[in-house]
Amino acid sequence: PLPNEKPETYVKRASEAKALNVSERRSQHWVLAADQVVVFENRILRKVKTPAEARERLATLSGKKHDLLGAWCLARQGKIFERGLSRVSVELFELSPGEIRTYVAEQKPMSSVACYFLESKGIRLVKSLRGSYHAGLGLPLLEVQAALRRRGL
Repeated sequence: PLPNEKPETYVKRASEAKALNVSERRSQHWVLAADQVVVFENRILRKVKTPAEARERLATLSGKKHDLLGAWCLARQGKIFERGLSRVSVELFELSPGEIRTYVAEQKPMSSVACYFLESKGIRLVKSLRGSYHAGLGLPLLEVQAALRRRGL
């Protein structure tokens, strides 16, 4: 993110940059791109790299609410035709250090910015989820499907 950039602005910019980059090189194709960030206490959390960082992330989010903020866009020939923004509010259960250690060791969640996978055993960590489940996974399928239909795709 740029200095003082709002999470919404950043995630929109990131998804659009991905879509435009590919659509300029593959001009005959429609390109769907998306990006997602975790917003906790009004700041973007970066993706972690190590199991230790994943354990620290889950300990930070344990028993607290955070948002999964996602943006997507549909592009062709270097132009954005459709775009969307989604926000899913998630609260995790209070997690013990043992639960966190076991989850990280078994699931290796470093590829997930939130360090849990809603689509598998990570759902067991979630106390509540407000918003689209699919958006929580990274792509709000119903919105994207509607956009594709508008474009005859």
